[in-house]
Amino acid sequence: MYEREEGTEVPVSQSSSDYCLHTGVKPANDMGETLDMWMAVVGGQVVDVAANGQCGWLAFLAAKENIAEGFIGLTPEVVKAGMDFKKQMINCMLTTLTKEADLEPQEFEVELQASGLATDAHTSFEQSCSLLAQHYVAQRKKSVKTNVQGKYWFRTAQLKAMAKHARLPIFVLDVDGNNMARMQVYTYRKVTTRVGGDVEIGVVHSAPTQKALALV
Repeated sequence: MYEREEGTEVPVSQSSSDYCLHTGVKPANDMGETLDMWMAVVGGQVVDVAANGQCGWLAFLAAKENIAEGFIGLTPEVVKAGMDFKKQMINCMLTTLTKEADLEPQEFEVELQASGLATDAHTSFEQSCSLLAQHYVAQRKKSVKTNVQGKYWFRTAQLKAMAKHARLPIFVLDVDGNNMARMQVYTYRKVTTRVGGDVEIGVVHSAPTQKALALV
């Protein structure tokens, strides 16, 4: 799958329209390669999906099910499949939210800001977790056929959850305005928490273009 809306990792700019922080993953530090070249190497095709802020759910569904139709004028079948998949992923995120937030406080703070959630020094960890959980529940209810505010956009946190769910690496092409693409790889790893017990957390890496082309 490829994306033009970048995921969440490094703060980029502040949105004034819906009061959330729009963020992006730092791309590989190289020239990249044309999208056409990537498609030729992987034997794939570009599938256009509705540009409604929920394109990631739809793009992953298209890639997972290997289907290309029904993603612009969304068909009832695509909407149902997209909603079922979206609910599964967000339920997974809710299950491990507190443990992941405790293990990765910096990324947790970025996700709070990206979700448009106002916290300060007086907001406890438990309150912050509750706020983000409520936000994810609200996101889960929104149909994939509707336009959503920036704070409900599909981001890196969701892609990390997908890697855990799929039990496989997810390769994302970040395409710039010149149609040059660079790869991001989403995986997961098991980490032991401070209070005992293990939890799987999602991880994202930028992949050097030539090495990535050789691997795929």
